[in-house]
Amino acid sequence: MYDLDEESRSGPSNFAPAFRRHKIALALGIVVLLALVSVVTIALPPIYRSTGTVLVETQQIPTDLVRSTITSLASERIDVIKQRVMTREKLMDIIDSYTYFDKSGSPAELNELLDKVRENISINVIESQAGGRRANETAIAFSVSFDSKSPAIAQSVANDLVTLFLSENVKARTERASETTEFLESEAQKVKRQLDATELAVAEFKLENKDTLPEHLSLYVDMLDQSRRKADAIERGISSAVSQAELLTTQLTLLRSQLTGGSSELQNNLDGLRNDYRRLALKYKEQHPDLVELRAQIESLESREPAAESKRLSPEEMTIRGQLAEIDAQIKALRRDKVAEEEKIEDLQQRIIAIPQVERGLAALNRDYVAKVEQYNLIRGKTMEAGMSESLEQGRKAERFSILEPPMMPTSAERPDRPKVFAMGSVLAIGLPIGIVLLIGFRDRSVRGSEAIKDITKAKPLIEIPYIKTEAEFDAGRRAIGYSLAATAALVAVTLLAVHLLFMPIDLLLLKVASRF
Repeated sequence: MYDLDEESRSGPSNFAPAFRRHKIALALGIVVLLALVSVVTIALPPIYRSTGTVLVETQQIPTDLVRSTITSLASERIDVIKQRVMTREKLMDIIDSYTYFDKSGSPAELNELLDKVRENISINVIESQAGGRRANETAIAFSVSFDSKSPAIAQSVANDLVTLFLSENVKARTERASETTEFLESEAQKVKRQLDATELAVAEFKLENKDTLPEHLSLYVDMLDQSRRKADAIERGISSAVSQAELLTTQLTLLRSQLTGGSSELQNNLDGLRNDYRRLALKYKEQHPDLVELRAQIESLESREPAAESKRLSPEEMTIRGQLAEIDAQIKALRRDKVAEEEKIEDLQQRIIAIPQVERGLAALNRDYVAKVEQYNLIRGKTMEAGMSESLEQGRKAERFSILEPPMMPTSAERPDRPKVFAMGSVLAIGLPIGIVLLIGFRDRSVRGSEAIKDITKAKPLIEIPYIKTEAEFDAGRRAIGYSLAATAALVAVTLLAVHLLFMPIDLLLLKVASRF
């Protein structure tokens, strides 16, 4: 008995016979699979994409003249606007504008529709990299795209999205500028109220200390000097008057002695008291106890003098007495002037002493007032700048978005990539049948041909009788050839159809091929 193990009866040597035996099935399988791939490729629903490009324009007016209050990067603002556009309210407004979208479903189905719409929206930022470093990248433009099975819907929705981005940018920038202006105006009003309160406090402080203000110091010093000089002059006048009175009193005593042979004791006492009073009045004020006592004694003696005098006064004595009376009146007037000047000097001294303390309090208020004025002027300046920035935004002279390329009606599908799908499907359609045939040949253990018998018996067969086909088998072979030709024609037709639909029209392809020869 002869036996052949599995490895000797199967292997690559059986591949060619397997291809010959199954060539018809292989051809039919490839044709059928290619046809199926073509049908699937053509039947895949097309998805169209419409894209609009928005340019980020820089500020048209030099920033040295007017500076915008919007300092965020364009890429950051694009992200913020994207979040606003993607809100349920904004997307529902777009969905409600078209009958293309089915809005009659349940809330869950409506949420799924919103999710699909969000998935079909794509935003791509185009950045300019300055200096080769990523930290200096600046957004110069961005594209807004929408995918849909309908090219018209893709264009319309993309156009709505671009319009939303433009309007939201203007709205956001204007609101930000207005908020900045309102904030600065409110702060300016707050500081103005504080400034008014400080100004009122300064005015009240000056009113309360109107006699001890620092600006009066030089005036008070001059007045004090004048009052002291005047007081000294009055003192000298009083001393001179007292000296004159003493001289007249001496003359009166001598005259009385000549006329009467001597003065009366009463008159001498009265004259002595008057002289003492004049001398003490130079040193003390009228309220001094010694002066008060002397005045009482003088008044007592004067009340007794008429009764003691029994004779008429001589003309000379009357003249001297009149002069003494005038000098006494002069001394009293000078003394009153001296008291007034001394009071004035004391008042001026008290004012001068109080001025440093008032000056410290006023300086503190003035520092607060100056600080409030500077703060108010600073905020007012910033408020004016913010107002100009707001006008800049309202006039769209600052950084803005402008349409560089509006969304167009797509003429070709964005996906699927039919040539790629057809190519991958074709590789699978051809490779799968070939792989199956190779597997059949590899696993085939049957004995076929004289060579296989020679391998088993180690001897060449004496005679080899070929397989004799019947008429029916010949007919089947002819039919198989016909089927193969038909399958080949179908394969060529399907291939040409796929090339025409997926790659390039046949007429253009033929023209290109002919132009190369």
